[in-house]
Amino acid sequence: MIKRALGKTGILVSEVAFGCVEIGMPYGIGVNSVQDMLTEDEAIHLLQTALQLGINFFDTARAYGTSENIIGKAFKHQRSEVVIATKCNHFQQPNGDIPPYNELKQIIETSCRKV
Repeated sequence: MIKRALGKTGILVSEVAFGCVEIGMPYGIGVNSVQDMLTEDEAIHLLQTALQLGINFFDTARAYGTSENIIGKAFKHQRSEVVIATKCNHFQQPNGDIPPYNELKQIIETSCRKV
């Protein structure tokens, strides 16, 4: 798997990222409920297999159900081998505006602390 620098960070990530929404919530073609999803053990196996095949970049979000939790379990002992991109809670106001800096900072910090 070819790896490239992530912007100017110096962090090398696989050219292919693994999108994790479908391991954390019912989403996608043919997935209508939790019963249609992979089990947690199957999802962990899938994540570990992706890493073994060279994918080290995993995309998730707080809004993706249990995805962050499953990723944590999958890579508990391999954390230094993976790059996890996650997104905080949605913060756009109903009128489409972004909150002022101090409020935005608080929203992001609170989102990062939630478990």
